[in-house]
Amino acid sequence: MLALRAASATLGNADANDNGIPDAVDGADDAGNGMPNYLNRISTRNVLPEDAAVITRYLIESEPGVRMRVGAVAQLLSTTGGARLAGQAAAAPIAVDEVDNVGGYFSYEARELPVVGGTNRSVVPQRAPIPNQPLYRLWDQDTATWKTFVQNATNKLESAPGEPGFCPAADSSAYSAGLTPGYLCVRLTIEDGGVNDLDHQLDGAIMTTGGIGARSVVVVTGTSKGAGGAGAADYWSILVMLLLAGLRFGRRSARLAAVVLLLPVSVNALAADATQWDRPARLDRRCQCHERSRQC
Repeated sequence: MLALRAASATLGNADANDNGIPDAVDGADDAGNGMPNYLNRISTRNVLPEDAAVITRYLIESEPGVRMRVGAVAQLLSTTGGARLAGQAAAAPIAVDEVDNVGGYFSYEARELPVVGGTNRSVVPQRAPIPNQPLYRLWDQDTATWKTFVQNATNKLESAPGEPGFCPAADSSAYSAGLTPGYLCVRLTIEDGGVNDLDHQLDGAIMTTGGIGARSVVVVTGTSKGAGGAGAADYWSILVMLLLAGLRFGRRSARLAAVVLLLPVSVNALAADATQWDRPARLDRRCQCHERSRQC
């Protein structure tokens, strides 16, 4: 996927990447990692800044030998100059996801994989801790839809505690399976040409745009109606039928059926009495009345 801009940036004598060369001289050509030369500050192939101006922390890292690039979506929409889209506001030109984003979206590519059809591991430092009920959401530009990252034998989500802006390397054993709430580092394993590879091609390259979201928690409130109503009517209907059956086959069977069915009634009655614990004053008044008058 190529990022096509309506116009190039107007460059002057400023030095955005602090390399001692004016931006106009550096130019806006691709530095090889999806960033324009005048913004690029990094030369390591397998490392990509989330924000162009920050190269000492918050770096997206892949495995050695892989070439990392800012994704086409970030090239078009990122306000940070790097691979990060700072939340839904920055991603406004694409559809709003039904899952609330936490910490921003990240758009990047991993190219020149050692094996076509193989897998790639990349680490994305999170701007906010992984929330409860997390999902990793992906924006599929071909279908213009959001979808949830699919995990299987060759596609995995793992996480590590990390520190703000700093994560274990892509090949570290510090990562554990799944997205652990509170952790700050996410490692994605994506299969080339697989369900999570958003270029949908078996080409030795991985493309992804996405980020962590939090599922909504639905709280159901209400009160129970106790043993009354239709449930009680059904209960007594069953009791009558069993008693009639007992009369047909013998009085002993009828008595046994009655005892079995009346046990839960007794238990429900006790439970109903137990719910009156919040009204001691009424019970006290009844007791006092009984002491003063036998007619009470």
